Amino acid sequence: MSSFIQSDKLVPLAPYVSAESKLHHHAVFGNDYSAPCTWYKRGIANLGIDAELAALDEGIIKDKLSVKTLLITGSNDRVCLSDKAKESMNAFVKGGLKGELLKVVDLDAGHWINLERAKETNAALLEFFESDRMSGAGRSVL
Repeated sequence: MSSFIQSDKLVPLAPYVSAESKLHHHAVFGNDYSAPCTWYKRGIANLGIDAELAALDEGIIKDKLSVKTLLITGSNDRVCLSDKAKESMNAFVKGGLKGELLKVVDLDAGHWINLERAKETNAALLEFFESDRMSGAGRSVL
């Protein structure tokens, strides 16, 4: 990654990036990606882990999700690998992949699933929300 960034090489934009969205993106971020990268820095440095562990101990948060949960993965995502995401959700949703609470939808997409496969993402979300709409059951979308 470092050598790519230092090479100053440009790659073509993905087909789902319009000229208008590119202008908007640069109006918002300019060349400063420090804010969006904070999420990753926090994870790498384990920032907040003590507060999360305390919240677990106090019962404020639970160690497993016990509500219906939707995971949408991109089979070509090189940032958040599909198999790793499923492995994580298997551990964090009660019943895991074999239970009834976790629904996984794999789409032929990269990291920006909702941009690359907008129709399929929206269809998966609609199906998920409509499946128990009348039951009033809690849900989690990841």
